Amino acid sequence: MVREKARETPDLVARIVGLISGLVAIAGVVISVLAMAEQRHQSAVQQSQFAILQSEQLGIHLDPHVDGPLRMTQGNFGPMGMLVQIPWRLVLTNTGFQRLSVTSYSMLCETTRGELSYSGIDGGVCDEKQHPVQLPLAIDPGDTVQLFVFVGMLVPARVYTTLAALEPALQTVNQARQVLAQQGCDLYGNPVEYREYPGGEYIGASKEDQQAPTFWFRVVTGRGNVFQSSASVYSAPN
Repeated sequence: MVREKARETPDLVARIVGLISGLVAIAGVVISVLAMAEQRHQSAVQQSQFAILQSEQLGIHLDPHVDGPLRMTQGNFGPMGMLVQIPWRLVLTNTGFQRLSVTSYSMLCETTRGELSYSGIDGGVCDEKQHPVQLPLAIDPGDTVQLFVFVGMLVPARVYTTLAALEPALQTVNQARQVLAQQGCDLYGNPVEYREYPGGEYIGASKEDQQAPTFWFRVVTGRGNVFQSSASVYSAPN
């Protein structure tokens, strides 16, 4: 019995040693797999970060609720209306990490009939002193450029006739809105309510009567990337 137990002891030790060796080998494989997975993850993260650092990012903000010079044109589009150009504030912000260059832009009008493009829809981009902006326009990372874009709107003939009769006294968009409101309409011919008070005037329109197209402003950079934004006179600035 003693000899049998003596023989069993080395066998048991061998089995234990073999089991431990197997566990160590398995642990080594697991660690190796985890290390490879972590390396791949880190590599993917680095590639993603590199792509972000190298990509162009441009924020475009359009604000139609500003005052400025009103341009009466000779554009006559028949039943679609007459062309009047109104300044909107245009803010371009380079939100990326690369210097970018605006090489071109375009404008479209979106209505219930779909997207429209017509002569005079783009009245040009100007700086705050009304000087035309020359392209390409370079913007450094983190920088913001504040401009104005003259948006060509098609207004009803009766609206155009009212405004044209006031030239050259008519100078600004707010003056035009007030004159039209006194006659019970807005720039698009929608009915509005006008009231005068000792502290100023009130111009209001029901939600059902707030009908106006949406204008899209699209920018192309030197790398060929396209950025765009939209706004309407009856929507909050984007």
